[in-house]
Amino acid sequence: MHHKVIIGRNNFREKIFLSIYSKKKIRIKTLKNSGIKKFEINLLCLVDKIAPESFFFLNESGTILDFCPGNLTGGKIFHKTDTFRSLPYYLEFICYITLISKTWIELKLTGLRSINTDLSLESFLYSTIPMYRKFGGGDIRIKIWTEKLSKKKNTNAIFFFPGRSNIKYFKIEFPGELKGLRILISSPLLTRINQEKIKLLIGNEFPFKNIDYKIYSFDISNKNIFFQTITIISQTLKGHLISVDFTSVKYRKTKFWLDILTDLTGYLKIQLESKGLLDIRLQTFFLLKVLVEKYKGFFFKVANLTISNLHLLRDIKKFLGIFFRIVPILKYNFLIIKIC
Repeated sequence: MHHKVIIGRNNFREKIFLSIYSKKKIRIKTLKNSGIKKFEINLLCLVDKIAPESFFFLNESGTILDFCPGNLTGGKIFHKTDTFRSLPYYLEFICYITLISKTWIELKLTGLRSINTDLSLESFLYSTIPMYRKFGGGDIRIKIWTEKLSKKKNTNAIFFFPGRSNIKYFKIEFPGELKGLRILISSPLLTRINQEKIKLLIGNEFPFKNIDYKIYSFDISNKNIFFQTITIISQTLKGHLISVDFTSVKYRKTKFWLDILTDLTGYLKIQLESKGLLDIRLQTFFLLKVLVEKYKGFFFKVANLTISNLHLLRDIKKFLGIFFRIVPILKYNFLIIKIC
């Protein structure tokens, strides 16, 4: 049986997506000390539900995975996620699937709300999804609610996608100047972050203190979970959204969060001052959309390209023989990514 052999488990979700999209078998080889992880097997279990004809084989040492993609069937699905990754890890993958699924999907996920390994649930809901729609994604709807007692699998999400009808063209334009900021604070009632001290910091030291901003607090009713999240979402004059966030699964004092807020705003400032036209977190989705829609000759600009997306470009070349050309424009400090 012939497989496309790929070394390493980097971009695991994207490799599985490329296999489903290209309908090509894949073999992923890893080192002994970095085999296929439990949450990645859990993701394959989800794939088996949305594409029931798929099958995979994992050797005893967990270092070689053979995956054969099936046809996407969609429908009504329920899946319990692994608690080593949060719900956005799985929801992002389903967003990839909507690029190629012609059937409707109603997926209920149960799992962990947020961890710092992944983007926060707030970033996904209020930044990723709106930009997904702006870039020509489908009309998806999401409902979120928290279990009142469960400690680990504490959050539910229903993801509904009506199916693709036709391709919606899109274009990327310069995001424009910063228009406003929204600071979202999420935590259980017992570990609430002090909002008044956050406001005091913004008034004295915040780099965007002259920009219109609002602070929103989301109090989680479950007393058995311990996490705190701060998410900053910026909106530009052209309607682009860029988010940064930090989640702690331990109780942290207000001073810790003041330092985190300073770091987040500094990172956000760098992104806004760069010439890139995409939030770094949206690069992967955008690359896959350009690939699926076959925009030959299409190009776009980024301030920088993440290492994971550099690996993704190499994987696309291996799977589909499609080349992306990277041209540095030193004068303006950005990269042009072009499909050859």
